[in-house]
Amino acid sequence: MIDGVNVSTQVNVALLKELFEFQKELMSQFINDSLDNKETQISTLNRGNIIDVRA
Repeated sequence: MIDGVNVSTQVNVALLKELFEFQKELMSQFINDSLDNKETQISTLNRGNIIDVRA
C-alpha cells in the first residue's frame, strides 16, 4: 500500500491500468486484423479478381 493514499484510490488506479493495457491489446489486434484484411484485398486485386472481402 502506498502511504497516504487510501485503498479505494489504489484499487481504482490498478483497475485503470489493467483497462488501459487491455485497450492497447484490443487496438493492436484491431490494427493487425485491418492490415491482414488490406493484404487480402490487395492480393485479390493483384489476381485480377475485384472482390470486396471486407467484413
